[in-house]
Amino acid sequence: MRNIPRFLGVSTVVLVLLGMLFVSPVTAATTYTLTPFTFVGAAGDCGPGSPAGTPGGVVARFDSTTGNPAPSLLLAKNVPTTDCSSAGATVNGVSGITLTELNYDVMGYCGAGAPRFNVVTSDNVTHFFGCASGTKTPTSNPSYTHVVFDPSNPAQAFPVIAPGTTVKSITLIQDEQGTTHLDNVSINDQVIGGANTPKSKEDCKNGGYKMFQDANGQPFKNQGQCIAFVNHQNHGDDNGDDNGDGGNGHHNNGGNDHGGND
Repeated sequence: MRNIPRFLGVSTVVLVLLGMLFVSPVTAATTYTLTPFTFVGAAGDCGPGSPAGTPGGVVARFDSTTGNPAPSLLLAKNVPTTDCSSAGATVNGVSGITLTELNYDVMGYCGAGAPRFNVVTSDNVTHFFGCASGTKTPTSNPSYTHVVFDPSNPAQAFPVIAPGTTVKSITLIQDEQGTTHLDNVSINDQVIGGANTPKSKEDCKNGGYKMFQDANGQPFKNQGQCIAFVNHQNHGDDNGDDNGDGGNGHHNNGGNDHGGND
């Protein structure tokens, strides 16, 4: 107390001390991103005796030609629903959060099972949120409909998320035949934009490439690939050898979070 100036009155000192005790901690905002992927299963991946999926039958990428506003996430399954394949997107940065809401704007296919959120929680339960079960309202763009999901509503969450559990992972899945565009995907009222692309070579250096994606939402394998992307965006210069990493690696779309035909 010796450091408190003598000219402060008793009431002022009390207010200062109360302020020190009850100031709420500041929580940094989480930045979520989307990484599109496709999954084409091998024989047996979607059940005993199931045939392999059809190569080229699914598409997942950002589409700069349409959105609310553009770009939007394009998910398409151009083969029968029974085909062992799916299009989707991983939501990055959600591990450990307490989920309060999910929503997106949709144009195109909106079925009971897709497009859907698959949410895996800390009790190792997978929760499904199919498009048709969400609360729908029109948007200012007549082509898009806003769809909201409440994790505690048994008519929208299958099953509901238990109180006290946190999120392990969230993915978007399109495994029913049809094409859909999703925009303004939101987790806990935080809207996710398009691909998080680098704007300069400096963004790629010193491990920075790990934080960015190409225009289709795919992660860079190394610094050179990231720099090659920046050079290509800047008047088509494809020389990505600034650090000898090379930039010609192909993207691995992966499919570990595909969800199959859940």
